[in-house]
Amino acid sequence: MDWKSIALGAIVQAAIAIAASIAPITAASRWASAILLLCTGLIGGFIVGKQLEETRRVRAQHGAISGVLGGTVFAIMLRDALIGSGGADGAYWGIAYLIAIVTPPSIAAQYNSILPIFLPIVGGLLFVGEAAITAASVGNETPPVYERGL
Repeated sequence: MDWKSIALGAIVQAAIAIAASIAPITAASRWASAILLLCTGLIGGFIVGKQLEETRRVRAQHGAISGVLGGTVFAIMLRDALIGSGGADGAYWGIAYLIAIVTPPSIAAQYNSILPIFLPIVGGLLFVGEAAITAASVGNETPPVYERGL
């Protein structure tokens, strides 16, 4: 395990997730910042994948571990935005607003106490998947050379 590359990818993801919660964003850029925030796992996975000179499987494992760490911070920040204690002016506003619009009132009323737990976990798993796929896709290994007989 290359813990330096994992830590670097996780720190970048966590820093973006925290900054998106703290920094005030204008109303015009809330949707774009929410979409970019959901793509943060791609950035962490790219960093991890570029640091390693290993096989795709090893890069995917390292990216997934990095995504778990970054996704945990994202899940905590999203939970704070959903229960109303934070993220009123940040990028999490767009995500919380989208969740409020898409969720039917009957489901929101029935699962009111579960949604602020379940949805951040799903968001954290999104980070894991993004980081693992991106880390496996980008790398420093040379592609195999295939010889064709002509």
